[in-house]
Amino acid sequence: MKMEAGLDLDARIAKEVMGCMLTHDAYRPQCGCPTDPTSDKRPHQVWAPHAGGFIIPPYSTDIAAAWTVKERLGRLMELQEHTPFGWLCRFMAVQPGQIDVEARADTAPLAICCAALLAVEAREKEKL
Repeated sequence: MKMEAGLDLDARIAKEVMGCMLTHDAYRPQCGCPTDPTSDKRPHQVWAPHAGGFIIPPYSTDIAAAWTVKERLGRLMELQEHTPFGWLCRFMAVQPGQIDVEARADTAPLAICCAALLAVEAREKEKL
């Protein structure tokens, strides 16, 4: 599965992995999740006054944002640099019914995002 880093992939991660209810303005997808009155921090959004609201983090290009994807999945992860071939990310099965998934990409954040989507897709197939 070849994916490119950027806003489209970040929006998929926000929706399919992080559980964000996306809304769209004229320029970009935004987080449309209700505000939690007990907290001003949501793991899948960043306040961006220049954008006029909450935007989704750059999961596919920023390692700190990508790491929140790993934490959301709650699975063991292996991340290896395979110079000059890029990065390998593997999410390992930790419960019966889960399968190992892996993805390779040019950067670590992109590899994490690609593997996370594969893990979610595998989980959905198990439900069928």
